[in-house]
Amino acid sequence: MVAHVAEWIKNKKLLSLFCFFCALVAADRITKLAAISFFARVSRNSGVSFGMLTGSEPRLLIFLNLAAAIFLLFMIFTMRRRPMPLLAGVAAMLAGAVGNLADRIIYCHVVDWMPLPFLNGQFFSGFFPSGLAVNLADLYLITGALVVFVALVKGVFSELK
Repeated sequence: MVAHVAEWIKNKKLLSLFCFFCALVAADRITKLAAISFFARVSRNSGVSFGMLTGSEPRLLIFLNLAAAIFLLFMIFTMRRRPMPLLAGVAAMLAGAVGNLADRIIYCHVVDWMPLPFLNGQFFSGFFPSGLAVNLADLYLITGALVVFVALVKGVFSELK
């Protein structure tokens, strides 16, 4: 593990990836703290995406979130010589997982603060609960997954075969 850390410090690509990850997590934490402090209304999501698993045991959700974060970290370490788009996408997903994991540990729920009025039933009634909201960590998860998907579809990572 120490050898991996020393390699990260020497490798500018991985160091910049680490800085990218830290910036994303910091932005997520700062915006959530600002939302809690200054917004009259935030959503406390005790489940996962789109309210699934609402009412589940918080420790189970913490475990699942932690497992996802460990898996994404493992992916970065094992694919550290891959092209930057793949690593950046995985780092964004890791930042999202860590941001939401921090919420689950601190509050026993995820703080969502960006309402999505176009998904609050006016157009998609029956598919989404009223009051759907997200946070930056959610956007990192979605964006990171899209970046990885597009890169794989384009064949940039053909050496993964």
